[in-house]
Amino acid sequence: MHHHEEGALSSEIELQALKERGVEAVNKVSHCLYHYCRQYRNHL
Repeated sequence: MHHHEEGALSSEIELQALKERGVEAVNKVSHCLYHYCRQYRNHL
């Protein structure tokens, strides 16, 4: 029983880390897109 709780906790932490990594990736991509769009508009 106690071991199961520990496992659930570790998977929760892993899920949180995965979420943070995903948010970081999305932020990086949207940041790049933002700059790309600005440059693109400047060229028009």
